[in-house]
Amino acid sequence: MEHYFLVQDADALQHYHSFAAECKPAIEQFARYLHENYAVQSLPRAIIWTDAKTATARISDIPVPAYTNEYRMIFCPDPDAWKAIYLAQLDDYIELPPAVEKPIRECYEVLTRQNVLQILGHELVHHSEWFEDNFDDEREVGIWFEEGMAEYISRRYFLDATAYRQLYAANSALVSLYEAKFGLPDLEAFGAETYRGGYSGLFCAYWRSFLAVHTLVEQYSGSVSSVFDAYHAWLRSGRPQSLSAWFELR
Repeated sequence: MEHYFLVQDADALQHYHSFAAECKPAIEQFARYLHENYAVQSLPRAIIWTDAKTATARISDIPVPAYTNEYRMIFCPDPDAWKAIYLAQLDDYIELPPAVEKPIRECYEVLTRQNVLQILGHELVHHSEWFEDNFDDEREVGIWFEEGMAEYISRRYFLDATAYRQLYAANSALVSLYEAKFGLPDLEAFGAETYRGGYSGLFCAYWRSFLAVHTLVEQYSGSVSSVFDAYHAWLRSGRPQSLSAWFELR
């Protein structure tokens, strides 16, 4: 992958260029891991490193500054930008009990380089040939599975066990908060409309997808490849029911 920088000043260029250079070995190692284990045969031709505003308001109206297709990935490596985005999930909830709010905030108040790499890694997982119809803008079926798998695989790779458990707990709490206030749509509803709401609803869809995949991997004795085998069996059988029903998810 080639690296390009879409920035507004020399300081940002130096900062992003340094980050990209320092993280390049880790990115390349993860790409090899994906190639060997998850059928990632080709990567985007380039990563465009840019700030959150440019990614979400100048290049695209996607509300998170990380997205990819077969040609290029757009990515913001700024931990403070991701911190603000993640904490915005709490904006819909007023006067939360400290026992609920504190652990969520602690997950996002200080984001490490590994957290940022995990977000980037999520985008690379999307390039797996094991997903059906990836990068098809018309697809509205089983999106939760791809998004959940991208999150699960990248978290397991880049985060240690403690960080993984903390995020799992925070995600579970955020889903519960959203359910109590708004109710939960069908898991299969993950699609274009997901991106048209606020951050609490958007990330609730991502976290539910991740939690569902985590549950599936546990049910399949920790084997991600076995979960993919079941997914491929659903595809071969002609998608006779929703994917969540196929997996008997509640």
